[in-house]
Amino acid sequence: MKIEMLILLILAALLLVVEVWALLNVRREWKCAEKTNATCGEWEEKVRPYLRTMQITSVAIAVCLIAAVIVR
Repeated sequence: MKIEMLILLILAALLLVVEVWALLNVRREWKCAEKTNATCGEWEEKVRPYLRTMQITSVAIAVCLIAAVIVR
């Protein structure tokens, strides 16, 4: 296995960890919003950075995996 491919796969795994972290934070905010009866706008304002992080990491993971296949 080429070292470049291994590096790309490790990077994809680290990005996946970041995505799971953001997902867990969204879930935590959802539970908190349910308890406090927060409005949709208040909840959306709190989770918007996490959703943006999830979008960016999803694209980055896809790019890393495609690049790893090309390098292979």
